[in-house]
Amino acid sequence: MQARLSLVDSSIKSMHQTLFYEAIHRDRHSRYFYLWTLVSTRKFPYWLPRPKVHSLKIYLFPLKMEIIEEESMSPDQLAVNQRFLEACRALDIEQIQKLVRDEGADAWFQEPETGKGPLHLVVEGAHVAEAEEKDAAVEKADECLSWLMGNGAVWNQMDREYRTPACRAREYGLAKLYANCIDAGVRAELLLAHLNRKQQTSAGARNEAYLNSKLTWTEPTDGAKTLLDDENNGVMMSWEKDIMKRSAEVLVPTPGEGSVLNIGFGLGIVDTYLQERRPKRHVIVEAHPDVIAEMKAQGWDKKPGVEIVEGRWQDVAGQLAEQEVFDSVYYDAFGEYYEDLREFFDEAVGLLSPDGILSFFHGLGADNQTFYDVYTKLVMLELYDFGLDTEWEELYIDMPDEEWEGTKRRYWALETASSVSHSIFKFVHQLSKDSALTKLLLAKPTPSEA
Repeated sequence: MQARLSLVDSSIKSMHQTLFYEAIHRDRHSRYFYLWTLVSTRKFPYWLPRPKVHSLKIYLFPLKMEIIEEESMSPDQLAVNQRFLEACRALDIEQIQKLVRDEGADAWFQEPETGKGPLHLVVEGAHVAEAEEKDAAVEKADECLSWLMGNGAVWNQMDREYRTPACRAREYGLAKLYANCIDAGVRAELLLAHLNRKQQTSAGARNEAYLNSKLTWTEPTDGAKTLLDDENNGVMMSWEKDIMKRSAEVLVPTPGEGSVLNIGFGLGIVDTYLQERRPKRHVIVEAHPDVIAEMKAQGWDKKPGVEIVEGRWQDVAGQLAEQEVFDSVYYDAFGEYYEDLREFFDEAVGLLSPDGILSFFHGLGADNQTFYDVYTKLVMLELYDFGLDTEWEELYIDMPDEEWEGTKRRYWALETASSVSHSIFKFVHQLSKDSALTKLLLAKPTPSEA
């Protein structure tokens, strides 16, 4: 299981009270979510060596929460932190600022019993406000959230029920507060991706284990098929067929026309639907030897207009781009991470015709609505940076529990499990100077804001 080291955005503002690190496991097909936070209470510039850690907390989501180690806190510090949490619940921005700036309250502090942190309590304070005061309370809470997230509060901190502040805001129907938390998550991920890009593990090392694994085809129910790796992780399942069918309609809008490239065959669901629409050229890139053997056993190498390219897309994309561009490209590669997907976006620009369409199955962070929404917005902004305009289409699908029998874990476990977002990208020739990415970064709260 792999994790990516990330640096929370609020810590980068040079000399600040608190530094947070987080390691988050990123994989569409693994249902564990790790979050660990190292917290230092000494002031220092972020580029200096890390000082002694004040406390280490490790959360294992969604199975359980464990505090692995926590040094004792002085009674005076504990009292300040308790007053700080009370001010957050009361939406008292002036008291919040005073306690953090002047009295050294820890912006990461959580109630021991409930695990609620300052952001949770701000959201809760808006939720419990009387009806006639609700609008004003939401505005005050929004101001508190922005200031706190710019001064060390952890945007994705979890309480003892494994809910982030954004999760609570969504449960309470507080759309403005939910959006504020999601934007904070996107800002953090954009910054962290930029900082970590030069230190990433190569894609070959990341998916080597999958490519060397033995795959199994099963039929958990009548008419349903599942492709499993050697750890019983679902590589592809029949419940995805409605997504794949709609994807094929988007990718080949006019039957009998166009060229299409698909990255990752799996069960061949999307390729089957693509063949029904009879594109003039249909190229399939597949790297796993077991899948390639199954494709040939089914006669895919003999279908008119179908070309099978054996190998990893990272190794063949350049050669394909030199031969011919495609009218549409689809991506659903197993055993890869968001970093690989983003790398593919860069390659896709060279593979697409000027009016081409890029689509992929969006299962990023699909075990938690908050993280899913962060990735949804992150993908849109990253693609805009590549010159791609984004449209999202939501599909309602049937996902029988029986189909998950025999799998190690569900790779789709949102609260609204019947809803899947389908993404469509169309190439645009020019970018606005006032891009959405620029707006988002400019909107970032800073520690100096009152």
